Amino acid sequence: MHKKPHIVGLDSLRCFAIIMIIIYHCFPGTLTGGFIAVELFFLISGFLIGSKLIREPNNRKFLPTRILRLLPPLLICMIITLTLAYFADPDLLVKARPNSLYALTFSTNLANIINGTSYESALTPNLFNHTWFLALELQVCLLAYLVFAAFFYLFGNHKTPTKKLSYICILLGVSSFILMGIFGWHFGLFDRAYFGLDAHIGAFFFGAALAARHDYRKLNPRRITRNRWFWMAISLLCLAALSVLAFTSEYSAKETFVVVLPLAAALSYPLVLSVLKLQTTCTAPKFLRPFEYLGKISFYLYLFHWPLYLIFKNFFFASLPWLVAPLTILISLGLSVFTDKLALPFIKKHKIASLVILVLALIVPVLSLIKAPTVSKIEESINAGAEISTSEELTDEQTPDYSGAINFSETLTDDILPYFSASTAFAKVNVVKTTTTTRKISSSVTTNVQSLGNARVLVIGDSVVLGAKGTILSTVSGSYVDAAKNRQMSKAISLLASYRAKNNGNLPYIIVIGLATNYSNFSTATLQSILNAAGDGHQFVFITAYAGSQPRDSQNNLLKNFAASHANVRVADWASIAVNNLGTYTWSDNIHLRPAGAAAYANLINSTIGGL
Repeated sequence: MHKKPHIVGLDSLRCFAIIMIIIYHCFPGTLTGGFIAVELFFLISGFLIGSKLIREPNNRKFLPTRILRLLPPLLICMIITLTLAYFADPDLLVKARPNSLYALTFSTNLANIINGTSYESALTPNLFNHTWFLALELQVCLLAYLVFAAFFYLFGNHKTPTKKLSYICILLGVSSFILMGIFGWHFGLFDRAYFGLDAHIGAFFFGAALAARHDYRKLNPRRITRNRWFWMAISLLCLAALSVLAFTSEYSAKETFVVVLPLAAALSYPLVLSVLKLQTTCTAPKFLRPFEYLGKISFYLYLFHWPLYLIFKNFFFASLPWLVAPLTILISLGLSVFTDKLALPFIKKHKIASLVILVLALIVPVLSLIKAPTVSKIEESINAGAEISTSEELTDEQTPDYSGAINFSETLTDDILPYFSASTAFAKVNVVKTTTTTRKISSSVTTNVQSLGNARVLVIGDSVVLGAKGTILSTVSGSYVDAAKNRQMSKAISLLASYRAKNNGNLPYIIVIGLATNYSNFSTATLQSILNAAGDGHQFVFITAYAGSQPRDSQNNLLKNFAASHANVRVADWASIAVNNLGTYTWSDNIHLRPAGAAAYANLINSTIGGL
C-alpha cells in the first residue's frame, strides 16, 4: 500500500550531478566548482528518504535496510580497488588499513575532520576518501529518522505530509548552512564545514521539506498541464544557474561555504519540484533514457570513479596522461553496469554462493592491507629533508642581538603587517612605527627561525623544496633552506621579516622562493610585499610549480609577468622541466621529486642565480 512509484525524472538529475562530479575529479581545473553537485544529490536523497519516513515513520528496519543497501556495492568497489592497487603501486596503499575501516564503518567524514585531510590537501592518495558522502548520508538518515519519529510521536498524524513538518525541516536546513558559513567563512575551517554532520546537511533537510509539502502521488496532472511550460522554464533556469556556479566556484574560497553551497541547495529545490510536476504531465522522451539509466547507476559510478582515477593516474600519467580520464570513465561505467545487472542480482538470488565468492575475492585485498606501507616514498623523501639542519639553533645560553630588529621594525609597512601573527617576527616587545599608526606586534614571543650565519642564498619553499633540501644544500653554495609542507606564497612575507629581525636586520643577497605548488590566490601585491619585507639590495628568484593534475598556469604566468617588470627578479621555470620528465623526476603524485628530480631542481636554482 505504501510503495511509492519510481520517479525516473530524478534519475536524469542524478545523471547531471554525477557528470559534474566526474568532470571535477577526472578533469581538474575544467569544472572548478563541480563539487556543488553534492547538494543536488543530498536534496534528492532528502526528498526520497523523507517521503519514505512520512509513509513509515516508525519503521525500525529503516537504518539496517539502508546499510544493507550500501554495503554490497561498497564491498565490490573496495575488493576491486585494493586488488588493482596491490599490483599497481604500494604507495597507493599507504594508510589503506585505517581508510578501509573508516569506509566500512561509514565514518570517513569524521576521520577527515579529525585528521585534517581532504581531496585538496592529502599528501598521499586516499582510495576511499569519497566515501565521506556515504558516511554523511547514513548519519543524516539516522538524524532524520529521529526527527520524523519525534514529530509523529508528538503530533500523531502521519497519513499525509504536513506544513508544520516542512517548516521544521527548513529550519534545520537553514541552521546547518549557518553553521557551514561560520566554520567556512569566519574560521576558515573548510574541511570542518564540508564534512561535518551539523554543517553539511542543509540540502538533505531541504529535500525532506519538499517531501513534506508535496506528496508526489497526489499531484493533479490536470492542474499542472496548464503550467507545463512554466515548470520547464524553471528547470532549465535552475540547471543553467547550477552550471554557472560549477564553472565559477572554487573549494578553497570562503565564499563557497557562505554563498555557493547554500545557493546550490536553494536552486536544487525548485529544480526537483519542477521535475516532479513535469513527470506527472508527460512521459520522458526516448533520448533521455540513456541519461536516466546513468542516473540510476550514479551511485555505482560515484563509488568506482575516484579510486580508479587515482590508480590510472598513478600508472599512466607520466607516459599517457590523456588516457587517464577516458579510461577511468569507461572502466567505471563497465563496472557500474556489471554491479547493477550481474553482481547485485546474483547476490540476492544466490546468498551462499556469494559468500563463498566473497571469501575467495578477499584474498588479494587482505594481502594488500597487510602489505600496505605506513609511509609513502614521497613522505620518506620529505621527512628526510625535514631532518637536515642547515644552521645551529640559538641555545638558551646565547643572548641574541635584537638591535637590528628594533631598527627594522620601523620599516614595516601596512602591506606587510597583515601577515604577522602573535607567534612570528620578534622575541620581545617591539613597537612598529608607520606614517599613520603605531602598533605592537608581539610580546615575549620566541621566534621559530634560526640565525642565517654567512649564508649567501636563502631558499624558502614548500614540500617540494623540503624533499630536495639535502640536494640543494650540497649543490647551491652558501645556501640556507627553510621549507615546510602545505606552505602558501603569502607565508614568505612574515618569514622574511622574521629572519631580518633575528639576523640584525640583514638577509642574504639572493632569495629564492619556491611556494607556488600549493593552491593559493596570491597576486602581484603579494609578490611586491615579499620584496618589501626583504628590503632593498636583494636579488629574487621565484620558481614556477608543476602540481600534477592541478593546473598552476595562472600562478606561473603571474610570476613570469612580475619578473618581467622588476630588474631584481628572475624566474626559474621548473614547471616546463617537470612536465617533460614525469615519472623520471617525480614520484607517483607527479609533484614531489625523486633523487634525479631533486638534482635537476637544485641545478635549475644554481643556473638561475649564476652570475649574481
